[in-house]
Amino acid sequence: MLPYTIIQPDQFSTNLMHSKEIIHQMIDLYLDQGRQDFAALQQAIDQHNFAEIHRAAHHIKPTMQYIGADDLKNKFQQLEDLASDAQPANKQQVNESIDQLFSSIKKDFQRALLELTHYKEALA
Repeated sequence: MLPYTIIQPDQFSTNLMHSKEIIHQMIDLYLDQGRQDFAALQQAIDQHNFAEIHRAAHHIKPTMQYIGADDLKNKFQQLEDLASDAQPANKQQVNESIDQLFSSIKKDFQRALLELTHYKEALA
């Protein structure tokens, strides 16, 4: 059995009224949309587009809350805050901080997707 280190299946199930059908639908949605949203975030980071980094990180946070990935949600909040605080004078330092934080987020996000997939299969 896969240990859940990022998501909290009990919280996720409670948020969706313990309905297996709804849980399956939402996991499919989160997996599909999450990958798209994360790709947009990756592109914004690659382009050092602080406004888009802020927008994309902000957009992903509610999903992390729904699936019980509170630590990951907090990392997205930190990313959003870094992008908001970027000024011309500290741009290089902010880019370095964003890159470092994103490395951690990317690992955790991929783990969250794996855990969601496992959770869906375990409910079948």
